[in-house]
Amino acid sequence: MRVLAWKCRGFGNPRAVRALRGLVKDEDPYVIFLSKTKRKGAEMEKIHRRLGQPNKIYVDCSSEGKR
Repeated sequence: MRVLAWKCRGFGNPRAVRALRGLVKDEDPYVIFLSKTKRKGAEMEKIHRRLGQPNKIYVDCSSEGKR
């Protein structure tokens, strides 16, 4: 099983999304884990569509714990 995990600093940048899409295409992972995206579910839905993956689970970002 191939897993791709990425801490997504700067994930609002279209170049970062293109880089991720290239990794997904090249490595063909079974699971993709994106952490610290600071993106809401609706924004992640757009990225999910660009990646072309069949399934997804999102946890919206929150401001809890931030000071």
